[in-house]
Amino acid sequence: MQVHDMREIPRGIDMIQTEEVFFWVPKPYQPKIKVEITDSGSVTTDVTNDVISSEFRKMATIGIGDFRLKLNNAAGQYSNRWAGGETVRFYANNQAAATTERFEGILDYPKDTFTQSGQVLEIEGRHISASATEVFVTASYDAQTADVIIKNLIDTFLTGYTYTNVATFTGTLSVRWSNKPFWECVKELAYLAGADIYVDDNKDFHMFAENSIMNNDEAVVEGAMPVTLTDFGKDTYFKKTKVRVA
Repeated sequence: MQVHDMREIPRGIDMIQTEEVFFWVPKPYQPKIKVEITDSGSVTTDVTNDVISSEFRKMATIGIGDFRLKLNNAAGQYSNRWAGGETVRFYANNQAAATTERFEGILDYPKDTFTQSGQVLEIEGRHISASATEVFVTASYDAQTADVIIKNLIDTFLTGYTYTNVATFTGTLSVRWSNKPFWECVKELAYLAGADIYVDDNKDFHMFAENSIMNNDEAVVEGAMPVTLTDFGKDTYFKKTKVRVA
């Protein structure tokens, strides 16, 4: 919802200053989730009812995402069921049934543990784009735009990836890499081009000028969605700034 801030102007000035601001109205928050694991034989197991906790992280530029999952394994029903390399999908919707896929990852390893509440299977893994961190690049580019470079890197070094969401850049760059991890090349390219880069759950690369995309559908609202909020300095809510005009 947009509101207008009508501020009083000192006497002697015959005008009204109008400033447009954005005011977020939080929606009722009743999340519905679903978690599935698909093995190498394409057998999919819905483990939602046994989920004790689950979390995933999506990142741009600095790396790829990862996930953690804890399952109730009281009867040993999941022991020795997965060995690594399986696909894990997380779905979530607010209020409606969980049909929207939010994250897809590759299981690195499962681990049986025992807690006070019983036997638990702990699962960790990385985003579906994990293979982009396991490739090494030896290449050089002279006076090429960032979008041309990233597309050529993907065509040359990555199989099964696309770049339909790579924006066009105008400035040219010259870079040289010798046996450097692919994602380190991506980070350097993003820094030089002033861009952000990430891979979505369909292995499609997104690259765009940093701070160029406005999210009109979601917001981080204090007191509603964030569980914790750290690394943003001291709380100065009750401090006032004095301004004196001579």
